[in-house]
Amino acid sequence: MSKWSAETYKASDLAELIDKKEIRVPPYQRGQVWKKKQEEKLVDSIKKGFPFGTLLLYKKGNGNFQLIDGLQRSTTITKYLKNPAKFYKDEDIDENTIDKIYKLLSISGNKEKIKASIKSIIKDWVINNHRTMEDVKNMDYPECAKILIESYPTGKDNMWEIITIIGKMFKKFKEECEEFSNTEIPAIIYYGDPGNLPTIFDRINSQGTQLSKYQILAATWTYQKYKILNEDLKGIVAPCQEWRIKG
Repeated sequence: MSKWSAETYKASDLAELIDKKEIRVPPYQRGQVWKKKQEEKLVDSIKKGFPFGTLLLYKKGNGNFQLIDGLQRSTTITKYLKNPAKFYKDEDIDENTIDKIYKLLSISGNKEKIKASIKSIIKDWVINNHRTMEDVKNMDYPECAKILIESYPTGKDNMWEIITIIGKMFKKFKEECEEFSNTEIPAIIYYGDPGNLPTIFDRINSQGTQLSKYQILAATWTYQKYKILNEDLKGIVAPCQEWRIKG
């Protein structure tokens, strides 16, 4: 008989439960070992709507939980919700927006160098002035435009146009943060014998069978079929002459 159930939690609710210690990490869980790139990949996957794995929780008699598996994912989600600007990257700054700002600043000189400078000013402003999700929600983007004009006074006559352009870009960022906060996090809730928890954790995290290079190459990754046309290869490849290739 199954001793578990499947549930989902909003990312913001999950972070709140962790902050309130209603979800605790048991002694046999791993430490926080993810590197920044791994955290950024998870955040990117969630933003793009990709599957990103399931948490495993043990429900105790008092209604609280132990986090059996998913420490790295839940820690990263909590980090993002506390300070989304920390994950703000160059890729979040739209190139089309930078091009428009560059034109409105009416600057002469090395175009690519100046565009890189504009991007750096915007990125630094976001990261240094938005320490919490609340700060992001209350972004004062005209202040960012003001800093740009201070660096490039030639654009002062186009201040309002620059504010409008920047505002549209930051609106998208704020919407992404809100969507992230409302993301449904899948979780398996185990309510069986707590003595089994170390075994369950060990089995979930044990390494699976290592595939050989041949098995990886032979795996079907697409439904496209290709016919071998070179007569010299017919004695080497399979007689059917139709192969599925990795896509």
